[in-house]
Amino acid sequence: MMSDRRFARILGLMIAAFASGFGQVAHAASQDELQSWITKNAVAIRLIDPANENFEDLKFFDVIGDAQVVQLGEASHMSGSALSANARLVKFLRDPMGFDVLLWGEGIYDMRLVQAAFSGPDDAVAAAQRGIRPGQSKSAELKPLLDYAKASLIGTHPLEMAGYDARLSSQSFEHFASDLRSFVGAVSDIGVRRHAQDLAERALAAYDRICRATDAHRGAQEDLDTLHHTADDLLEEIGKNRRLFEQVHGARETSFMERAVESMRSDGTGKFYLAQATPDKSNETPQLAKFSHQREEKSAKNLRWLAGTRYRGEKVIICP
Repeated sequence: MMSDRRFARILGLMIAAFASGFGQVAHAASQDELQSWITKNAVAIRLIDPANENFEDLKFFDVIGDAQVVQLGEASHMSGSALSANARLVKFLRDPMGFDVLLWGEGIYDMRLVQAAFSGPDDAVAAAQRGIRPGQSKSAELKPLLDYAKASLIGTHPLEMAGYDARLSSQSFEHFASDLRSFVGAVSDIGVRRHAQDLAERALAAYDRICRATDAHRGAQEDLDTLHHTADDLLEEIGKNRRLFEQVHGARETSFMERAVESMRSDGTGKFYLAQATPDKSNETPQLAKFSHQREEKSAKNLRWLAGTRYRGEKVIICP
């Protein structure tokens, strides 16, 4: 695992000044201490066209030194200028800076489907839609980055993509359910296999029932309790019999599936909270807060695992 000291040294570069120009941002800024520091130290990036590969304006990135993780930001979520700027920054960070992993704020399992699709015949945009939400995957500004990532796979220095969000999209759930069944069903010990299969089926069924909640049926506490204890028991079963699972799947895949099960548990919990909002929305704010806290906490744990364990020793870019 990544040590607290090493993790604390990771540098996040928040790029917040794009086409509008930094001067306007600074002029409107409040005078609190953090904003004052940002105003003093931020560097404006005004060349955002991904096709522009003259990176002279990005020489200031030398400030990151030997950091293994760089986080990119955005002025507003999914703005076109931010997508273009980040696409150009990713190209620069990969070559010449040597970063080779791109982590997206999308589902940890969803992005596995995207990465697999990039290796197939689909064009980059179609492949991205397997796990990247349409607001980004269908945008013209992101297309150059998607094309670049797919093209990199045929070279000697491929750009690998993964997701850190605990979100499990409806379109990927059936794929995940099939993968989880195959994962537990491949264990040689019949007792362990049957127990793990039973737990997996019950967890998947409880998650599915929660996702089908409506205003008339806002989800049963029993389903949430079932999801929690079956997912927890399944994770315990894998942990107790790790040697058996790793004999079949290897340590890397076993660890990934643990994170995926944890994410299903977290996502189901968050969706249960959202479903508890009444039709008149009188309790929407506290339920949304509980949903957001659940999701962000697990996503942070996924991000720490990806940067500190799965891609330990590799140079990682985090996209919003």
